[in-house]
Formats: sequence, C-alpha cells, structure tokens
Amino acid sequence: ARFKAAMDDDFNTALAVSVLFELATEINRTGSPELVRQLLGLGRILNILGMDPEKFLQGGAEASDDASRIEGLIEERTLAKKAKNFARADEIRKSLLAEGIELQDGAAGTTWRRI
Repeated sequence: ARFKAAMDDDFNTALAVSVLFELATEINRTGSPELVRQLLGLGRILNILGMDPEKFLQGGAEASDDASRIEGLIEERTLAKKAKNFARADEIRKSLLAEGIELQDGAAGTTWRRI
C-alpha cells in the first residue's frame, strides 16, 4: 500500500524505493518467500530486480559474442591449468583483468564479472 501511495504521489520513486529497501530488510530478517515474491513484483514496476545477479555482475552480456569469447578463454585457462601450463593460465587471467574482467575460482569452477 505504501509503495502504491508513493507511486500515486507524482511518481515518487525515492519513497517507493525506500519501501523496497524496508521490504528487503524484512526478507533478510524473516526469509519469507511470500515477501520475496512481493519485492520482485514491486521491483518489476520500476524495472529493477528483474535480472539474475550473475548476469548483472557480468554486465548483462551473457548472450553476447563477448561473453562467448570470455567463456572460451576460461575454458582454455582451465585446460592450461590441467596441463600444468600455469604461465598460460596466468596470462589469460591478466589479459582478462586488463579488459576489466575479474575471474573468480571456486569449487564449482571459474566464474567472471565485470569490474
């Protein structure tokens, strides 16, 4: 109701977003799936919160040729590490970092994000 009132008040987005932050705080406190659905629904009205976090951190470029190139380099780096060619693996990491791409190695493999 407070979100709707803010939007009806000459599209008061600052107030509407503050309501979303309060809702997010309540979600963090309770973990309520119902509140998550409500937050996402209200966020869609402002065209926010709709993107997958991983895609957001990758600059929304998942389907682009650039993303395919980056994924290819990550695969090449993985193969280089398996072949103990650590110089090549480091070279790939450094070249991507120079482009503003940070690699993060984890148990599930390597992910990337724009920095």
